[in-house]
Amino acid sequence: MSLIRNIPFLLIVFLITSCTSRGALTPVQCFETVKSAVLQGDVVTIEKNLSDRSLVKMEKLHKMISTMDEKQIKTLAALYRYDVQKMRNMKTADYIALYFFVKNGGVLSADIFKYDIVASDISGSSAVLRTSSGVELDFTREGPYWKLDISDL
Repeated sequence: MSLIRNIPFLLIVFLITSCTSRGALTPVQCFETVKSAVLQGDVVTIEKNLSDRSLVKMEKLHKMISTMDEKQIKTLAALYRYDVQKMRNMKTADYIALYFFVKNGGVLSADIFKYDIVASDISGSSAVLRTSSGVELDFTREGPYWKLDISDL
């Protein structure tokens, strides 16, 4: 009997949760979401907006680092000014933070998101957005949602 009384409530909860967006519906929306996450240092949101190919790239990086000998990992840690022990125990979120928030060759990947979008080229499930700095970013549609694709960077 209590189940029947709760049907209207359950129906409302279902409608609200089914109408809530679980991702970016356009490449520009994805860019803005990642931009906001970068400004806040929110690695979890960045990860949610990366393409599957990008996450595979992070996994390959993890495998490569985990097989390095002591000298190699010390050299890499020194290059990124990162703790050797932390580098050995990195998770996906750590690789994303390293990619976006640690300078490599004087370049900070997060700086890309300081600029506005000046051009957008969408072709099927792929898109390229160009920022006012001239940087082009790839996006891919996975299901109904657009994701940032850094797999080729």
